[in-house]
Amino acid sequence: NSRFSVWQEPGGQLLLTIHGTKLDAGDIFQDAGIASGFAKPTDAAVNKIIDTLVATGLPFDIAAHSLGTQFVVNHLTGEEKNISEVLLFNPASSALQSTSYLNEEANNQSYTMFVNPGDLVSNGLWQQMSDETIKHSYIAPYYYSPLASHSIGQWYHGDEPEKVKQEPEGEKEEI
Repeated sequence: NSRFSVWQEPGGQLLLTIHGTKLDAGDIFQDAGIASGFAKPTDAAVNKIIDTLVATGLPFDIAAHSLGTQFVVNHLTGEEKNISEVLLFNPASSALQSTSYLNEEANNQSYTMFVNPGDLVSNGLWQQMSDETIKHSYIAPYYYSPLASHSIGQWYHGDEPEKVKQEPEGEKEEI
């Protein structure tokens, strides 16, 4: 539908993709709710397709961007055994959301995060990510442009983003 697509990957596994904000009143209202820290948005169509795919018992992945990430994390219970991966691209958040909510979402090991430190939309989560979470996330290079920092395009320009590499303690070279 206009919010999501379901794809069948070459190996037969399904991929559910959920887009972020469209320029319509409903999405803008939900974005304003996140920004103000008062809302945990959901989408009935997203809830229904996730529940339908879970009910099939077939393995599937979820990939969501921006506002779509909030629809996913606010619906999943952790009991969905046939979801292989949950990929969150530029996940929506706000520093005005509760710290416990942000901390729980930012450090949930069930999610693979794709974040840009310059992305204002993801900054609430970025600030709550632990060192361990950052090691298992994809971090884009900082962009000065807020639009480039939030663009889904930064994740598929031909090169796979690198995971953050940290040197083990005790092996740092002094300069």
